[in-house]
Amino acid sequence: MSDVNFTPFYDNMLIKKATGEKKTKSGLYLVNDEHVKDYSEGIVVKVGDGYKLQGGELRPLKAKPGDTILYRKMTEIAVKIDGEDYFIVSEGNVLGAN
Repeated sequence: MSDVNFTPFYDNMLIKKATGEKKTKSGLYLVNDEHVKDYSEGIVVKVGDGYKLQGGELRPLKAKPGDTILYRKMTEIAVKIDGEDYFIVSEGNVLGAN
């Protein structure tokens, strides 16, 4: 996943949206409640260099490639790279990571 030919700048991250498809052990698909949440979930693919501080130095982002993040819904920008769907999210819209 990290061989994607795209470099996010500053506090932006390139993510793949988590599938969110839920299935019971017996094979029943559960209703997707994504529309009622205030957040979305994604996996970080690449991160920018960080925030540019007043002195010109960069503060690195807290999330790293491979992290699963929760971010504010409707703040992502959809992009297609090499036929794959990705999203760009600013670290300021990220609620947390694991």
